[in-house]
Amino acid sequence: MAEALALPRYFEANVLWSGDRVHAVYELSLSTYQHLSEGRRLTVAGAMSSFLLSRPRRGHLISVTRDITSEEYVDQLAALSRSDQCPGEYAEAVSEAAAVLRDTRPVRRRLFLLLELPVRRETLLSAVPLPRLGDAEGEEEEERPRQGMVGSLREWARDVRQAVHSSFGLREDIPVEEIEEVVAQERLAYQEVADALGGRRATPEDVAWLVRRNFYRGIQEPPWTPPKPRSFVRVVGGRARLRPVKNEVLSLVAGAMVALDRRDWGRSLVVHHEDGAKSYQQFLFFGRLPEEVAMPGGEFLFWLEDLSFPVDVSVHFEVQPPESARAALSRQMKAVKDQANEFASGRGQIPEQLFKADQMATHLEANLDGRLPLLWATMVLGVGAPVKDELKRRVGELVRLYRPAGFEVVSPPGDALTGLNDFFPGSRPGELAPRTLQGLAQINVWSLPMDVDFLAAAGLHAGKSLGDPQGVYAAYAADTERPVLLHLARATRILKQSGAILILGTLGGGKSALLKLLAYITLVFQGGVAFLLDPKDEYWALMHPRRLPELSRLARRIVLEPGSDTRFNPFVISKNLDRARVIVTDFLAVMLEARASTARRSVLHQAVKAAYETGRPDMNTFRQAVETVRASSPDTDKQLEAGRILDLLEIYESLPVARLVFATYEEGQRMDLAGSRLTIVSLKGLGLPQQQPDRDRMANWGAEMTESERLAVAIFLLVARLGQEVLMEAPKELLKLFGSDESWMALAFPEGQRLLRQVAKMGRTFNIVPVISTQNAADIDDQLRNLISQVFVFHLESDGEILDALRMVGLVDGKDDPAFQDLAAKVRDFRAGRCFYKDLEGRVGEVQVELVPHKLLDAFDTTPDRMADLEREFQGEAAADA
Repeated sequence: MAEALALPRYFEANVLWSGDRVHAVYELSLSTYQHLSEGRRLTVAGAMSSFLLSRPRRGHLISVTRDITSEEYVDQLAALSRSDQCPGEYAEAVSEAAAVLRDTRPVRRRLFLLLELPVRRETLLSAVPLPRLGDAEGEEEEERPRQGMVGSLREWARDVRQAVHSSFGLREDIPVEEIEEVVAQERLAYQEVADALGGRRATPEDVAWLVRRNFYRGIQEPPWTPPKPRSFVRVVGGRARLRPVKNEVLSLVAGAMVALDRRDWGRSLVVHHEDGAKSYQQFLFFGRLPEEVAMPGGEFLFWLEDLSFPVDVSVHFEVQPPESARAALSRQMKAVKDQANEFASGRGQIPEQLFKADQMATHLEANLDGRLPLLWATMVLGVGAPVKDELKRRVGELVRLYRPAGFEVVSPPGDALTGLNDFFPGSRPGELAPRTLQGLAQINVWSLPMDVDFLAAAGLHAGKSLGDPQGVYAAYAADTERPVLLHLARATRILKQSGAILILGTLGGGKSALLKLLAYITLVFQGGVAFLLDPKDEYWALMHPRRLPELSRLARRIVLEPGSDTRFNPFVISKNLDRARVIVTDFLAVMLEARASTARRSVLHQAVKAAYETGRPDMNTFRQAVETVRASSPDTDKQLEAGRILDLLEIYESLPVARLVFATYEEGQRMDLAGSRLTIVSLKGLGLPQQQPDRDRMANWGAEMTESERLAVAIFLLVARLGQEVLMEAPKELLKLFGSDESWMALAFPEGQRLLRQVAKMGRTFNIVPVISTQNAADIDDQLRNLISQVFVFHLESDGEILDALRMVGLVDGKDDPAFQDLAAKVRDFRAGRCFYKDLEGRVGEVQVELVPHKLLDAFDTTPDRMADLEREFQGEAAADA
């Protein structure tokens, strides 16, 4: 039945040809706006409305979704993961997650926009036949495989010279002028879509997937292999032309056969798959709409997100200017009146549907008088299921969803194949079997006239999917209970952007449990490396020898406290001399309050340089260099500041923790952490500040510290630098997690802000995912904020903290936002593990973090009694091993 399908003829980059039409394909971001105020929802819908009103256009919106079975989850993880270093943990975690997903499955919705490009008809038909192979004497011929897709549309315009004869059904060759016009029109269309809707160009893989997934609707992801070179370049007379492989698009549907199910008069389809299995599909057309929909609340296509099964949506639309729309509306009104007369003369009472259609037409005619454009849309819902009884149940639930709201969705006999065709990219609405009324050819009865705002308010641009399309089960959505997947390497490896994660919340809200879970995922599922700064001494739970034995064998714990045997030489933290000098300078700038004086900063830099010139830099050679500056500098300010530095050094050296960093060159060489996959640095014994100052005191908080607190924070930053160096030196192919709990201590200093920015920026090159955990979003400056890719907002108390957090995830603009008070109350009511989550796509939803395997809930429990029990058990195991 492939010849009856409305398949595109050919596609290249994000442009496809269907008969005599050319479409550009874009993927639009979905907004999760259920938590937004009414005004912000109207703004989101208004973007689509403004785009449609900007000029007459024809296009196709395809919204597709699917759930992931537990079997697929296991298969996907096997392809994404490196489970060799913790095979037992991996098997246990996957097994428990798969059991959860048997009842509730992850769902992902994607929205594609196809715009018909206004290529001139005379250009499409003005082909001059080009020479065929061997037509001209002395003609040089060469055929070579095409190596991948062209890098850009501009390159494509230069390379493409020829397409298959079936592209237009008229000729074999397409002149370069036509290709260049298509490219120029696509460039204009892309600029519009990107500016108005934030869309991106689809890839050839996206287009192929849109075709192939139509045969797997409601059951599973279509089998997929990396695309092969689809064409070769034909060189004739020194000119290159692209010749696509014949039957290229048909190959996407190979192995699937579609037949009308005669048992229900052709209302549904039976799909026969290549493995011998069957699945079933049915399509429902919108046959009647209410005169208007409420906004917000009436987003009738957004309602589909609350169903327990996936539903796809196809909307073919055409925006007509008032002058041409009037004639089309008159034809439609005449058809409706003819039907009404027919009923009145011989069939009895006129159906309510015809009265509604007449009222709608009258309303739209009034809009045309106001010089507003008219939109015609054919809206189809597609439902699939593995068995026929389940399909009937889903269709029945879908009909019951819409009937009370004044919508009529129908599945006419014999129209199932027409519905299927409506979902193919580049198809015409009702392409297979167009319906007519009263002999009026060209009228598709499923094409409904409406205001542009009506379609924009339908909510097709909104969704409830959160997280990554593939990854590890880590949470579930609070309203739908759909699982949320996390793929920690997706940002850096696939999207080529910063993978920085921000966790906001107060004590007990779930920040630390989430950071431990992210470290667990890194080690167990990704086979990666994790470096954790532990100010509260609770992350040792990740290396508990009885509860997590495989992780304990990978881990090294460094305890920094008075009496510790650990020694640091701040001058040799990095193997790279330039970076080493920056690191020690930042460390000393915090410890010695270098921001207090320009002269002090000058002395510091001069002494650091002199210490390195000795060839044995350490704190002792630095002190000697400062003494030299005080004795020899003619600048009295420098003499004074050098004296103050020496006084501070004397104070610091007398503190119990000073031995950690006042090591000699011989005893304090850089420690080797290369053999550890998990490094946990316990900082609780340093005497770090225990409570974050309020936002008004944060700017001057450093000046309020005691000397012991200042030294502790300086060591905190120094160890963070060590972690950065360790992760940068690990193999690039490994995922690395840099976890900094209570990051507000670093963010209070410019040196700390610079450190975290560097880690976030380097993540793209070195595959590092920094996780910054703090209480107040106001701590994050604009530069670092632009590098944050995902945000979790747990329990917060004060209005100021909540406002900063909600602004960061984009739910409110300010305290006067109508949604703020309700959202603030929700954040204050969050209990352990409940939070707002902003994912890599910018979507925001309320989720519950879930620890899987469930033994982690006990292992990560930080309540005082439980921590004491675990620590006694931990110490006992460690003593037994010793």
